[in-house]
Amino acid sequence: MSARIAVRIGRAALGGWIGAAAIAAASVPEGDVDLGRALYFGTRDLDAPARVDGVALPRGTTGCVQCHGALGEGVREGVRAAPALAGGRWTASRLREAMNGGAGIGGRPLAGAMPRFAPSAAEAGALAAHLAVLGTERDAVRGVTAREVALGIEGRAASRGAAARQVEQGVRRAVDEANARGGVHGRRLRLVDVDDAGADGAAPPVLALVGTLSTGPGKAAWLAGHRLPDAASLALLRERAAPRDWTVPLLPSLDEQVDLLERELLAVAAPLRCTPVEVAPGRRGAGGDAEATARGDGAAGTGGILRVADLRGPLDGRRLCVGSAGDPVAGGAAIRALEERGAVVPMALGLAVMGPMPPRAAPALEGRIVPVPRAVALASLRGDGLWPTLGYAAGRTVVEALARSGRRLQPEILLDRLRGLGGHAPIEGAPLTFGPRRTHGWLPEVDAAGDAAPAARIANPEGDRP
Repeated sequence: MSARIAVRIGRAALGGWIGAAAIAAASVPEGDVDLGRALYFGTRDLDAPARVDGVALPRGTTGCVQCHGALGEGVREGVRAAPALAGGRWTASRLREAMNGGAGIGGRPLAGAMPRFAPSAAEAGALAAHLAVLGTERDAVRGVTAREVALGIEGRAASRGAAARQVEQGVRRAVDEANARGGVHGRRLRLVDVDDAGADGAAPPVLALVGTLSTGPGKAAWLAGHRLPDAASLALLRERAAPRDWTVPLLPSLDEQVDLLERELLAVAAPLRCTPVEVAPGRRGAGGDAEATARGDGAAGTGGILRVADLRGPLDGRRLCVGSAGDPVAGGAAIRALEERGAVVPMALGLAVMGPMPPRAAPALEGRIVPVPRAVALASLRGDGLWPTLGYAAGRTVVEALARSGRRLQPEILLDRLRGLGGHAPIEGAPLTFGPRRTHGWLPEVDAAGDAAPAARIANPEGDRP
């Protein structure tokens, strides 16, 4: 073949590719693909609520993915069938007719079980734009190629501290094990240090973060804005994660730990013949000086549990079971103040994440609420320590979620599979507790004997309050 003929063939092929690309681009409806993706996967609601028989459905429960599949392939369940949506057949006007009036392509009536929606023109256009690329190569996913999946970790920066570096060791161990088995669905997993990769608020080139410890007031919005799952996070959150948050934590929230502390105080009251008292409530956050805590200033009692301020006058011989959900120094000082007034304290209960209370007159029983299952604490004693063990658990959790996500990865699919891991045990004897009302991986537990000592500083690796 002459060079001239080869050049002509090359130009013809190039022209064909350009023409095909132009046709493909023209076939994509105009609209905000990112908005359409969020509406489809249910990470954002339509402005108007969905309705069934005129009754509005709760927000956050009506993503298209629930019935039509992660790739728009359609789902059949018994006699009911949700049609396939991918492929570019659905224009904005057709979508509005179907979603609002129940008429499918060609005017065929849709299943009566489908809720009725009232999308705006912009919302329908965004959905149509997303459906045109859903499941195709044009639906590019950051951090995913044909041969590998990139996952982000925190670790190398000196400011992260020793705990983050130890978590990285555990995550890397889980990833190395997965790669030794051939990766996940034929793709190798690669870890990327987010401190090296991210700049100026841009998202690092990864599908998800794994085992992070960082928190911050702007983190949730940043994750959502970049569609970046914070998968198997090891950060301690004050409040429970919402079902549609982009953070999927392994550890129970501080609120959940306080709930357990209060339940335990009420449960031991009768057997120990004591009055339950909370001396340093954690609902408003830890802190405050010891004198204020002992006075009960700002303390909020829970049904059946007294505040320190409720205890008037001498306490000669009165038996008090005491719970401290706040600063351990302030809690210890409050207990000493009660004992000086004549109280008998047969039990004291605190949060391990706040640290041990200072030495004092030892009660007959002392317990702590720990944020990890006993099996995790024991595994850390047998292995490399707490943080590498937690990193390993986070890594194994994400590997399992990737395996359940299939070959066609999307951040929203990964989030859904993570929250569907209830019963999976990344550490033997420590199954995850995700469920319809459970957005955190593990439940807190009571450690009455002090065996879970490695968990004492789990949320405060550098000694700061969470």
